[in-house]
Amino acid sequence: MHGGVFIDAQSSSLPIDVKKIAEVSGVHLVRDSDAKILKKAYGRIYHNGQSWIIVYDDSLPCEMSRYIIAHELGHIFLQHQITKKKYTSMGDNVFDEKTSERYADYFAERLLCPACVLWALKLDTPRKITELCLVEQEVAERRLKRLTELKKRGKFLTDPLEREVYEKFLPFIRSVKNNEYDF
Repeated sequence: MHGGVFIDAQSSSLPIDVKKIAEVSGVHLVRDSDAKILKKAYGRIYHNGQSWIIVYDDSLPCEMSRYIIAHELGHIFLQHQITKKKYTSMGDNVFDEKTSERYADYFAERLLCPACVLWALKLDTPRKITELCLVEQEVAERRLKRLTELKKRGKFLTDPLEREVYEKFLPFIRSVKNNEYDF
């Protein structure tokens, strides 16, 4: 996962502050209630020649707005080049729009629900993930499924960046385990 995002934004607790991540990354957030430019989309990214701008539908529930911002950040951090022909590129790879959208979804889910933190907290139901990560039920269900797969493969704290993220979140993890949160 792109653990550097957590490190750069000084993220160390859940729910992840996607607005802070955007701010620290130099990405401007614009509510569509101000911009009034979204038609059939919940969010969209633009580049004004100097910086990235995310326009998001702020009339949606908080969980959805957070996911939309995280998804659009995914396109930016994964260096997807959005074109009018509806395909994107990342480095030497060329993806169709569906693949690009799927990768941005994966990014958003991993950003909002970091596996090493969920694992350390032993979160074992979608409800617990939903409440602690402030995400929709479907996102929590997908993350729990992925968490189960990772547990089976023993894939926690094997990457140096993941260990760094874990260390950043350790005070938060300890506070949750010490019953500061009702789980």
